[in-house]
Amino acid sequence: MRESAVRDFRALMSHYGLISGMPRVIDVGGTETVYLDDHNAPNPLVSVFPKVDFLDKGFASSVLNTSASFELDFLDREQIAPLMGEYDIAVSFDTLEHVPDPFKFCEHLLAITRPGGTVFIATVFEWGYHPSPEDYFRFSPAGLRECFTSARNGLREEAQVLSCGWGSDRRGVCLLCQRCTVPTCSRVPVKMEDILPAASPALSPPPAVVPTWRRFLRRARRVWRTATE
Repeated sequence: MRESAVRDFRALMSHYGLISGMPRVIDVGGTETVYLDDHNAPNPLVSVFPKVDFLDKGFASSVLNTSASFELDFLDREQIAPLMGEYDIAVSFDTLEHVPDPFKFCEHLLAITRPGGTVFIATVFEWGYHPSPEDYFRFSPAGLRECFTSARNGLREEAQVLSCGWGSDRRGVCLLCQRCTVPTCSRVPVKMEDILPAASPALSPPPAVVPTWRRFLRRARRVWRTATE
C-alpha cells in the first residue's frame, strides 16, 4: 500500500463529497495492519472512515500477523455472494497486480457495491517484481479502465468511470467508478490532473519509462536500416 495512493483516494473522494457521513466501506485485499511504503502500519483507512471491513485471501493476514473481517477467495462468486450489493464504497490498494483475473476482480468490486455506490482502485505501473504471493501484471490508465469497460467485465454497463489516470507519485494509476443501474449517473466525470495537480501531465507516461521506449525505437530503427541495406 502506498501513502500517495491513499492521498489520491482522499482527494478524489473529497471532490465528490464522499468522505463524510457513515458509509459502509470494504477494503478488498486489505487488512487491519498493512505494509505501507516500507514499513508495517495500521491501515490508514481507519482514520478516514469510522468503520471499515477488510477482505483478504489469507496471505497478508499470515505474513503481517494481522486479521481481516473476511478471509475468502474474492474471485469465487459463491464465496462473495453474501457481500453482493452491501457496500457504499469498495476500495482496493495495490492488489490488482497480484490477481490472475483482473477483469473478474473488478467485476466483483462492482458487484459488492450497492447501486449508486463507488469503487476506488489503485495499482502499480512502474514497480519492481514483488510476489505476494504472486505478481502478474502492470497497468497503464488505459489498461485499468479496460478492466471496468471491457466485455470481459459482466457489469461493464453499470460502471461509470468518473476519473482514471496516473497517481500523484507517477509510479501507479488509480480509478474512481460509480455503479449505475440507470442510463444516466448522478456524478460528472473529472480529469485526474484537475484533482491531483502533482500528477500532471496525467496523460504522459512516468519519466523513467520514456528512456526505455527511446532505446527500443533506436534499436528498431537500426534493425530496419540493416534489413533494407
